[in-house]
Amino acid sequence: MSKKSKMIVIFNPIARGCGAWIEPQLRQFLRKEKIDFKLVTTTGSGHATELAKQAVSDGFDIVVAAGGNGTCNEVINGLMAASGDGVAGTFGIIPIGLGNEFANAVGVPLQLQEACHRLACGQVRLLDVGRVTLPNGNTRYFGNTVGIGFNGRIAHNLESPNVRNIRWLRGVPMYLWMTLKALTLYNLASVMKIEFDGKMINQPLLMVVVANGQCEGGVFLVAPRAELDDGFFDLLLIQEISRLQILRLIPCVMKGTHIDKKPVTMVRTRYVRVTSKAELVAHIDGEVLCTDVHQLEFEILPRRLRVVC
Repeated sequence: MSKKSKMIVIFNPIARGCGAWIEPQLRQFLRKEKIDFKLVTTTGSGHATELAKQAVSDGFDIVVAAGGNGTCNEVINGLMAASGDGVAGTFGIIPIGLGNEFANAVGVPLQLQEACHRLACGQVRLLDVGRVTLPNGNTRYFGNTVGIGFNGRIAHNLESPNVRNIRWLRGVPMYLWMTLKALTLYNLASVMKIEFDGKMINQPLLMVVVANGQCEGGVFLVAPRAELDDGFFDLLLIQEISRLQILRLIPCVMKGTHIDKKPVTMVRTRYVRVTSKAELVAHIDGEVLCTDVHQLEFEILPRRLRVVC
């Protein structure tokens, strides 16, 4: 990247596991790289999206998300909204939250100083973006995954105040703990109709993952063969199974060896529709997408986002 590029850094001071204390270090490392930047701070949910759209209008060449999964997703949504039908970006990432799956997927270092160096010296890739349409017609974009069912409930539980206030458990250990805790829930599976490429599956499913990237929760290789620029989703379906079978499957998902197991179906597709009489609980890039809708439609937008990697 040219160090003469005009850059704005959208910083989330309350990213879990971070805190505003990191801002002075962030500024120091960016100045060390001789980057010309402006830093703005988010004030609440959705603010990063508005800041990203405004940054495009203001002529910034690079819009950087400094935060976790939620901040990255919001900035991607702002950039995509500002791009219309064109290519969005350029998008940069400084991963400072607890969840950094998209940063990891594109190869951005998780260490603060190294991530700032990558912004100065990295290359730009054109990557795919997923788009999900809700029943009310609203659309959301995602860089990594949308999870429906079991993993959607985990993300929903992670957003509860009781969990957010737990300070002794962070990152991957917290996600593993919440995964095990979710096994105590009743009615883990629900009947879903999955339509893709002219095919249909209608059966009780534990979870559905519409994946652009490979990993969720920092440790689960839900779609180990997914590529960020191949023009396809990797669609993961896991049938209804017992709690004991779930416990046996978890290590396989962590290693990415689950794709040939009996309860698992994996396909590659450009379009997916998920319908259920039961309420669909879903996350988008690790943040809650919905808890009470009955249909979600997905399409892949090939090579629509410029990303500094």
